[in-house]
Amino acid sequence: MASNEIIAEYEELDQIVKNFADGIGTFLDKMNTNSHDISNAMGTLFSAWTGSAAESFKSNMEKHIAVIQNSTERASVLQERLKAVSVKMAQALSALREGGTIR
Repeated sequence: MASNEIIAEYEELDQIVKNFADGIGTFLDKMNTNSHDISNAMGTLFSAWTGSAAESFKSNMEKHIAVIQNSTERASVLQERLKAVSVKMAQALSALREGGTIR
């Protein structure tokens, strides 16, 4: 049977991975809300503001929004990967508790 110290360390590591995935989830929720708010504000702004300065500003904002969306998508992929790691860690921890080995 695996030592209790190894199991405790493994449980702590698994909790760190889960907390990181949860933190990314919180970040994604906030980013989605903020992105929606930015889009609403831009819609309001550009319904009242026209001309070349408005078009230039809008073009720049669209580039920034694209960067935000790309970052959000990448964070979502990271979150899913961390969740998959946590599942594998739970399986390995179960094997340790049963006296097996980690594969």
